[in-house]
Amino acid sequence: MIPALLMTLVEAAVLSGVFAYLYRARREAFLGWWTAALAASVVRHAMSVVGALSGLSGFTMLEQAAALAQASLVLGGALALSGRTLPRRYVALALVGLIWIVTAHGLNLPFFALTLPTFAFLGATSIAAGVLVWRAERARGARWFAGGVLVVWGLHQLDYPFLRPDPAVAPWGYALAAVLEPLTAVGFLVLANERALRTERESARRHRALLDNLPVGVFEASLSGRVLDANPALVRMLGFESVQSLLDADPERLLGLLGEGARDPARLWAGAEIATAGPTELRIERADGAPIRVVLHGTLVEGEDGEPSHFEGIVRDVTERRRLQQILDRQRRMEALGRLAGGVAHDFNNLLTVIRAGTSILLATPSADPAQARWISDIDAASGRAVQLTRKLLALARGRAAPMVEVDVSAVTREARAVLERLSGEAVRIELDLEDAPGMVRMEEGALDQILLNLTTNARDAMRKGGRLHVSCGGVVLGRAEASALALEPGPHVRLRFCDEGAGMDAETQRHIFEPFFTSRSEEGGTGLGLATVFAHVDNAGGRIEVDSEPGRGSEFSVYWPVSDAEVRPAAVAREQAARGGHRVLVIDDEDAVRDAVVSMLERGGFSVLSASGPEEAMRVASDDPELDVVLCDVHLGESSGPALVRALRPKLAGASFLFMSGYATDALDEDTLGRLIPKPFTMQELFARMEALGVRAPAVESRVS
Repeated sequence: MIPALLMTLVEAAVLSGVFAYLYRARREAFLGWWTAALAASVVRHAMSVVGALSGLSGFTMLEQAAALAQASLVLGGALALSGRTLPRRYVALALVGLIWIVTAHGLNLPFFALTLPTFAFLGATSIAAGVLVWRAERARGARWFAGGVLVVWGLHQLDYPFLRPDPAVAPWGYALAAVLEPLTAVGFLVLANERALRTERESARRHRALLDNLPVGVFEASLSGRVLDANPALVRMLGFESVQSLLDADPERLLGLLGEGARDPARLWAGAEIATAGPTELRIERADGAPIRVVLHGTLVEGEDGEPSHFEGIVRDVTERRRLQQILDRQRRMEALGRLAGGVAHDFNNLLTVIRAGTSILLATPSADPAQARWISDIDAASGRAVQLTRKLLALARGRAAPMVEVDVSAVTREARAVLERLSGEAVRIELDLEDAPGMVRMEEGALDQILLNLTTNARDAMRKGGRLHVSCGGVVLGRAEASALALEPGPHVRLRFCDEGAGMDAETQRHIFEPFFTSRSEEGGTGLGLATVFAHVDNAGGRIEVDSEPGRGSEFSVYWPVSDAEVRPAAVAREQAARGGHRVLVIDDEDAVRDAVVSMLERGGFSVLSASGPEEAMRVASDDPELDVVLCDVHLGESSGPALVRALRPKLAGASFLFMSGYATDALDEDTLGRLIPKPFTMQELFARMEALGVRAPAVESRVS
């Protein structure tokens, strides 16, 4: 008997140590309860051994008290499986049971009376613990086993007061108890292991789902470059069909996507210093050959022996980000150069105003010297070409120098065919494919004409030996992805395309073609303003221009404009009738030479002209002569504003008509001001025509008509 008790004690001690190790490793509450229960089992078996050796009944009392503690702790662990704790009522009952054990032994009660309350409590506790294990763990697999053993053990504890006194049955009872207790511990072990495996599987599933749903690529690769694991984002990024196809891909092929010189993965990682330098941007090719730009965050993982084991990394596709950044950088450069160009154009236009005023007056004056007349005509023609150049510069400055109008792109392109054919020459054949546009496009007056002329000129110069220029226009509905790629809003757009068969352009040239003064034909006299002007006009209209070209393949320019939803508003100048038919004009300009030139043109037309160099002088003149018929005012008057001055003059000159002039208008002028604007430089004939639109005809013209 003693050896059997000792073996049971050793067995309980070993199991207690195993559970203590598991609890220390996992720190789960139910393991802590069951570790304490096995420790109580060790105490119970120790008391049994000592009692058997000494024959003292006191150790039997301690053995039963330890059994009560063991059952309570087992129940506590079962409750912990479902996140619950021992009820206070149960703790109170357990204390009552402990008191009964001490009292019964003190009173030396008969065996049946001594053991029935205690073992009834122990049996009920074990059965309750078994049922809790079933419910907490949904009664499958190890849960059935662990809970079932607890229920059987509880039933055996219930029969102890009845069967223990029978000498024929008692040995079998001890044998059954010796089997049930370790089986219970084994059930607990299997249950704990199954829970740990399920937790690990759930954790792995969550981490896998997290990786699969990440918008960036994640990978693990061997030292030879073979991908060991990857998420779907990386598969899509690299253009493979599935994760498995990426895992099966030959390392040489994968390294080849990084370009020449990247065949050695160790050289790649060390050379790019990815493992130590942080994020590294690379240009790679997808499996389908499409180039993309990515940022690689990687590290070289070491094994337990300290030697390199494998690579791990995160890959972000920054192709679209770089594309948008290039668009933003280009716009910023255009804005900076536009401000510079606008300032130059403003000063240049003032000079040209003086020159054109002089040539228009001289050309209107009969000359007896044909050579002199020819020279004047040449000067006027040269100044006219200079005017076109400054207007291109003004387009870069983003100033609204012209009123905004609604334009039918297809209709205007169709009407411009004859002009484009003459411009392109006989060697270039123009093909038009024009569909009805889905709506109008709101842009500056005359902007589309310049876009068509400049794109045609660019195509002609690209096809030096002739070729075909295909021009198409129609509607297109941009989805969210397409619109985002173009930095536009989704919805209906008008698309204009110019496709030539020229020499094409490399990537470096394409990055700069829309920059002012950039030209690949400097030796042929190219100004570098044609495509820059196109870009400015398209951008001012809220559109986007894209180019697709390769050396030897020609170029395709695609222009996208959002369809306007505004009502069509005529850009014509408001006509006013001069009730008195007077011809007294006030000219306001802070540039002396410009002011004198305009005064000379007006006087040549028979007007009576007064002049002012600034707001204060203009207010004095208006106060002295309130019968003025026309006020011709520059938009920019040094630090002052022409429109603001006109608003101050209107109460003093109630019957006057107002006309603005400017070489560069960056202010947000209203439609009324834009409708009264004559851009510098202008000729005498252009000035008189604009004034006639106000209902004021030059006296010299009137006399010739009459």
